[in-house]
Amino acid sequence: MNIELKRQIVHISAGIMFLGILLLLGREVLIVISFIGLIVGSLLINRYVFTKDHLYEILYHQIERKGVPFAGWGPTWYLVGILLLSTFLQEVPEIAVGLTMLAISDGMATIVGKKGKHKIFYNKEKTIEGTLAFILSSMIGFYFIGFEIIPIGIIAGIAETLPLKIDDNALIPIVLIILFGLV
Repeated sequence: MNIELKRQIVHISAGIMFLGILLLLGREVLIVISFIGLIVGSLLINRYVFTKDHLYEILYHQIERKGVPFAGWGPTWYLVGILLLSTFLQEVPEIAVGLTMLAISDGMATIVGKKGKHKIFYNKEKTIEGTLAFILSSMIGFYFIGFEIIPIGIIAGIAETLPLKIDDNALIPIVLIILFGLV
């Protein structure tokens, strides 16, 4: 199994776990757990930077993308995205949609997109196949908000393809916060 597939399995699984926390324990507990995760992650990153801990090194090479600014870049932005969603959105169904898009839709876009053959003209790092996978898998949100998911999923899927210098794990929540604020 290649490293990107491993990353996406962890990405999707973690998101489903956070969705479970939201649905079973509530928004406030999700905020606390995400915040604690950021603090613990920061301590682990600092420990790694100063001691080159062997266990952290193994995990880092198993699930972190090459060329990121620091070890733990992806998980840090993932937790920031969850905190953005759970802090700025008040309704559990809206947060649940955000978590499913952050976890499942973004993960599926990467898994399918890596095999895609049709590059998006304004962002050669993304594919039409990956974007369609994002949009189609975002329809899971129908369970939480009904037909409102259709334009939200399409807009979020397109936003995810924009060649911006912001991590997808922050971009998707920001887009959803704006969209839910408009509806």
